[in-house]
Amino acid sequence: MNLALPIYRLAPLAILLLFFSACKPASSRQNQAKADGADGATERAKPLVHATNYPLFYFAKRLSAGSFDVVCLPMQADGDPAFWEPTGSDIVAMQSADLILFNGAEYEKWASAVSLPTEKIVSTAEGFRDSWIVTEGKVHSHGDGKKHSHGETAFTTWLDFSLAAKQAEKVSDALIQLQPSKREEIVKRRDFLMAELKSLDQQMKVLGRKLEPYELVVSHPVYQYLAAAYGLNTRAVHWEPEQQLNADNDQELRKLRRDTDFDHFIWEGVPAAASVTRLKNMGIESFVFDPCGSQPEKGDFLSAMNENIKQLRRILPRDQR
Repeated sequence: MNLALPIYRLAPLAILLLFFSACKPASSRQNQAKADGADGATERAKPLVHATNYPLFYFAKRLSAGSFDVVCLPMQADGDPAFWEPTGSDIVAMQSADLILFNGAEYEKWASAVSLPTEKIVSTAEGFRDSWIVTEGKVHSHGDGKKHSHGETAFTTWLDFSLAAKQAEKVSDALIQLQPSKREEIVKRRDFLMAELKSLDQQMKVLGRKLEPYELVVSHPVYQYLAAAYGLNTRAVHWEPEQQLNADNDQELRKLRRDTDFDHFIWEGVPAAASVTRLKNMGIESFVFDPCGSQPEKGDFLSAMNENIKQLRRILPRDQR
């Protein structure tokens, strides 16, 4: 459980200190850094980049080739990074970064309540604002008692791999601007990354056409961009993979089946074995498509997405895969 308090609940003195830290002129911060160095503190050897989710962290790490220090504070906390709430020390850490990578599309809902240097922020989804998907979602909790909704603007933009490529390009441009001497290395790695994302996009376009006749129920409403980009016919519930299904879930399934002819259920994480069995007994097969908002337990963004595509292919008859 993340016991960190949101910034707006910090003690007034802490908020005041953060305010003055954020508003301190750049020259003062530089002088302070020099002073710190004179006192024996280690000066920063590489530019520091903060990312707000794992896909951006992955893109930055791939592109940086070790020339930047890339961190993602939400990945270090418990729970879904999309609902992370920064502590005072988190805000101070981000204020000290040379570059702050935002996903955008209303992913960073906490940002309106904190003070960050806007000149350091790059919102990677801003360039395709006209492609953002607006949704309606119902209020629910993830078992920790905190109520929230997946409504309003859908934020898992990277599940449309053509949009992920645009976000990766934004990251590339920002890194080059931060350290122009590394341009050639960054561009070379960007080209490799773009080719890999294009391959994912092409695979999904072909697979999406084959999956068009299938009704798919998904465990969370986080697949909007995937469905829209590749023509998938999805209906969402709000079920946690680690929680075993119960009689209430059965009732929801029966209601869904009255309206939808589906035999395939897609989980955002590895589901409880009992849930898989329960669905199987109802003639429903389980599959996993990890949205990768958090770092996967095995592999990385690219290997996880390739595994996701492999999982979706299993829905098809063998001769169509």
